[in-house]
Amino acid sequence: MEMYDEVNQFLRNTDMKDKYEMAFIDVIEDDLSGYEKVKEMLDKGYQLPLTLVAGRAAFAGKVDNEKLYQILKRI
Repeated sequence: MEMYDEVNQFLRNTDMKDKYEMAFIDVIEDDLSGYEKVKEMLDKGYQLPLTLVAGRAAFAGKVDNEKLYQILKRI
């Protein structure tokens, strides 16, 4: 949850602050129905946290804030 908060705070301080939505999904506690890509990534052994952008895998493991920002700018 700490990394989620860090990324969210970073994006709030950019020109993307009103142009994105984020959701934290606990892959152990939450129902993963509707998150087929996440289930697929977990089955393949990708490192947590998993980050998807527009339904596509973007990061496995620590998120690079600058790279995420650049990805969001291209959408």
